[in-house]
This record gives sequence, structure tokens and C-alpha cells, in this order.
Amino acid sequence: MRLREITSITGLSGLFKMEVQRADGMIVTSLTEKWTKFIPSRTHGFTPLENIAIYTDTDTVPLSEVLLTMRKVKGKTPMPAAKASADAFKAYMETILPEYDREKVYVSDMKKLVRWYEILDEHGVIEEEVKAAETGEKAEGEPVAETKPAVKQAAAKSSGSKAADQRTSSAKGGGAMTGVKTASVPRAGKSRNKTD
Repeated sequence: MRLREITSITGLSGLFKMEVQRADGMIVTSLTEKWTKFIPSRTHGFTPLENIAIYTDTDTVPLSEVLLTMRKVKGKTPMPAAKASADAFKAYMETILPEYDREKVYVSDMKKLVRWYEILDEHGVIEEEVKAAETGEKAEGEPVAETKPAVKQAAAKSSGSKAADQRTSSAKGGGAMTGVKTASVPRAGKSRNKTD
């Protein structure tokens, strides 16, 4: 399983594997609760993880790069526990992304980032991303170098919409992080899925 197959959903906690895209929503499998069901787009927004980038002082960094950095420093810098202090999360963020935007990336975003990493690591997604980065190929044999421009291109396509820079609420327990830039680009052409 690769990062591009995973989405977060507003109003639902955890992460989800995208199974089937439909015009009115998506069939997903919960990575934490193991159920598979249809989620309507009229009541939930979908944010594919490959379309997420974290704000820095100068630009944005794709979530995939941040996750790989977290993997590299895991042995030297342990991730903070879920109930760790805000200072512990900020110190950890300083280690993995020193240039992160302190005004746009909140402690709640950092907590979600750590939780997402744990879920993805548990399901072997991080390992698959590491292998792809080492071999220089995506699962279908496309060079990894093409991934970065694709993320920027997706963000550029939606730059005219509110969703591209819109901050999302983490109060619902799910969906995208607030300190990130997301692209409201659906996985399949006909769906009008939106990010929150």
C-alpha cells in the first residue's frame, strides 16, 4: 500500500484506504477500525495524503518528505507520546522540519502528524515509501522525481479555489491538518470531492 492510496476524511478520525471513487462519494476502508463502507461527499470532505504539504517559512514541503524524515530520525529522536506536552511536540517538529511555519502549524497538527505516521507505519506504508525512494521508482515504475512536481501541480490547479489554502478544523477529530496546504483534486475525474 502506498501513500497515494490513503485519504483523511473530515468528521472521521484515522486514515482510510481509498477503494472505489464514485460521483457522489467514495468507498473506503478504515485503517484503524478495519471496516469498509461508502462515505458520501455531500457530508464529508476527502483529502488524499499525497496532496498534503506542510507550510514552512518560505514554501511548503510535501507530507511524503516529512514522513520519510520522521523515519530517518526515529532511532535518534523518538516521537512524542500522544499526551506529551506542547513543548515536546514543538521540539520534535524542530528536529524533523526546522523551517516549519510557527504561525500556521499548530500543536494539534503536530499531534495528528505523529498519529498518522504511527498508522501508516503499522500498515507498512512508510516502508513502501522508503523502498520507492531508494529504488527511485513508484509502484507502477514511474520515477519518484515526478512525484514532487505532481504535488505542486495539483496545488497549483486548485490555487484559485478556496480549498487550496483553506484552514481546516481539527475539532471534528478527522480530516486534514490546519497547518497544511491541500489540493482539492479528486482521485477520479467525475467526483466533486472537496477538502475542508
